[in-house]
Amino acid sequence: MLIASMFALAAVSSVVLGTIYPLYYDYMTGQKISIGPFFYIATFVPLYIPMLFMAGIFGYMGWNSKLKPKIIIYFVIAFIISAIIVYLIETRSYIAMFALLAACFLLIYTLHELYIFWQSKQIATNKLAMYISHLGLAGFVLCVVLNACLQYEADFVGGLDHKAEIDGFIFKLQDIKYSKNTEFVRQIAKFQITDKAGNEISNLAPEHRLYNIEKVAISKTHIHSFLFYDLYIALSRVQADKVHAKIYYKPAMAFLWLSLFIMFLGPLLRVK
Repeated sequence: MLIASMFALAAVSSVVLGTIYPLYYDYMTGQKISIGPFFYIATFVPLYIPMLFMAGIFGYMGWNSKLKPKIIIYFVIAFIISAIIVYLIETRSYIAMFALLAACFLLIYTLHELYIFWQSKQIATNKLAMYISHLGLAGFVLCVVLNACLQYEADFVGGLDHKAEIDGFIFKLQDIKYSKNTEFVRQIAKFQITDKAGNEISNLAPEHRLYNIEKVAISKTHIHSFLFYDLYIALSRVQADKVHAKIYYKPAMAFLWLSLFIMFLGPLLRVK
């Protein structure tokens, strides 16, 4: 538990550093820097890989237990499943491969132990809390890897009625609006999103605001969440009736948040 806690602390520290340091750097130097998602993949995920294996093996067997044959079976099944996922998502990242293997291993091990626990019909809150937390942990890492490997972004540059097809989605600029008040000037671009068959999926209206006093420009991203993916559009600027925007595709976001909820639900079951 001590070693696992050390890995967890290091992983959380990497997230805190990536979040706080850009603000600290901006305060100290007056210059802005941004830390992208690959920083978290390169730091957070590798620290969680040992935790997944330790949770799967020592979490159920204990540190003094001998290696059981069923662990090898779990590992082989996890290797096959993770290899299929790697093939389907076409990733060459070794970090992603090992993370998928570790997540599948913990997921298979936990599901089997949970099945045995259910068949025994014993009420043990501590064990049930551990199983639920491990399921959430495995699902969280799995969703993070899938999100990092399958997400993409694209530029949209065009005027009214301009269309851009991006991975099966068709983005059409329907309207450009302007508004002004005492605080800021606002540019609004309205997009219609359809599939190739012309079926409407969503309408997004990102904004670009220029604050009068601070002289700071801020983009207000519009997000539409679906079950298997999220679509983001960030408006960069509107210049001479031409819109410059960024389109983001983020898969498995709903399942990522669900995994976090499940992971933190486990400790709540232990509270009496």
